[in-house]
Amino acid sequence: AIRLGNFCNQEILGRPSDLPFAVWFGTPADPGSQQPCHPVQLYEALFYFATCIVLYRLSGRFKAGIIAGWFFITTFTFRFFIEFLKLPQGIYDSSCLINMGQLLSLPFIALGFYLLIRKELIPK
Repeated sequence: AIRLGNFCNQEILGRPSDLPFAVWFGTPADPGSQQPCHPVQLYEALFYFATCIVLYRLSGRFKAGIIAGWFFITTFTFRFFIEFLKLPQGIYDSSCLINMGQLLSLPFIALGFYLLIRKELIPK
């Protein structure tokens, strides 16, 4: 829902794209909207919704720690890679190899693997 709000508010824009489903953001008076961009907000919203459905369907078959581990791994791995399609959002993002969103995703990916390993070692 947050990413749909970002899309409506024209926040967290994607890089320019020539794909047929690329979106023009801004108004005709806005000089920053001279070409269509990746709708990264919609990519994220769809992925997070699909992840929610899949993990909910699997929740009855696995321990809670397994589901939580897969949640962290899938969500933040996707976020890590989708950040490559986003425009830089600050001074830090334009001067480093990976941006802040990617950097903040790494501990959650590690937490997901920790939960998977820990839950597999603990008997039911």
